[in-house]
Amino acid sequence: MPQVTFEYTSNISQLADYRRIVPTLHELIVREIATDLASCKTRLVEVRDFVIADGAQDEAFIHVAIATLSGRTWEQKASLSEKALALVAATVPEERRRQTIQITVEIRDLDSSAYRKQVVAGSDLSVRREG
Repeated sequence: MPQVTFEYTSNISQLADYRRIVPTLHELIVREIATDLASCKTRLVEVRDFVIADGAQDEAFIHVAIATLSGRTWEQKASLSEKALALVAATVPEERRRQTIQITVEIRDLDSSAYRKQVVAGSDLSVRREG
């Protein structure tokens, strides 16, 4: 846990190396919600088909969805979302700030009673609950 989906529109795919941002994002998540670094997983998703507002081609977005097991406080989630937003916004180069890029962060809970994780490592095929 946490499961992160980092989406960005194809018209800004060359803006930054988003893969390089992920380790810093994972470290931030670990600090803010007291989780284990080895449990952080991020999917980078380039969105090719999208429409923003009136469909103008110079519009773009980055959306980071962070799903964590339930039990984190509102304050933890608010702090994580603010700091993650600042981290991602800082990746936008100065020369691209004339283009409209909407950056959003969403923190949501996964129901810990229904979430399961299995780690296949060597011969250990045990199913473990994460908290």
